[in-house]
Amino acid sequence: MRIKLSESLINYLEVIYEEELKSSLGVQPNVIAQRLNVTRAAVTKATKKLASCGYLRKVYYGDVNLTDEGKELGKNLYEKLTSIHNYLLSMGVEESDAESQSRKLVTVLEDKIYFKIKDSLTS
Repeated sequence: MRIKLSESLINYLEVIYEEELKSSLGVQPNVIAQRLNVTRAAVTKATKKLASCGYLRKVYYGDVNLTDEGKELGKNLYEKLTSIHNYLLSMGVEESDAESQSRKLVTVLEDKIYFKIKDSLTS
């Protein structure tokens, strides 16, 4: 059963997924905090929520890793975010605006609309 996540938790999950692509050793909370411009306390709170949903686990010295379910969701979010970001760039949106707006859109855009965007980029 998939749990509905807030925009904030989706952003955490997506950032953790991106960081795990760089290293399989675990993601340090300070890296997450820097990427999302939040405090370590906010990271701790968010990672506890994601862990209680079954999307991640804490590992050695407080680092976190996504579970298989978290990796699957993270991959889907990452692909969706990348497609939306590229779509906005193709429309002439500035890089910084495309980054912030794609993070917002990924949380509210219905899949049927997302797939139309994705299809338009591949045609």
